[in-house]
Amino acid sequence: MAASGLMLIGSFLPFYKAGDFNWSAWSNAFSLFPLTTLMVLITVLIGVVVALRLFANVDLPERLWLFTLPQLEFALSMLVAITMRSYVIRDTGVIDKGIGAWLMVLAAIALAVGMVLTRTQPKEVGP
Repeated sequence: MAASGLMLIGSFLPFYKAGDFNWSAWSNAFSLFPLTTLMVLITVLIGVVVALRLFANVDLPERLWLFTLPQLEFALSMLVAITMRSYVIRDTGVIDKGIGAWLMVLAAIALAVGMVLTRTQPKEVGP
């Protein structure tokens, strides 16, 4: 959940910057708009699902399409982490990466690590 909040905050901060110009993840410059926006929405959706499961005790469906919910969360978190890492290692020439890009990469890595840790934890057995 913290990763989704960090991703959302980072998406409004400068993603790329050049001199006095800043572009956030919601901007249409440099082909940011469709893909980075989708990564933010996926991360926030995963955070909402985790919050519903932990705090609201909402019974979510066990399967969505052909996958279980944990499998889908894991696959989507890996997609977000790889995509955001790709944006940071991308050569942008004279354009610098802003604090928003770095926060979003950090959030994506935190999300992926969190999903790996939840999949490897032993299940609790009730009394």
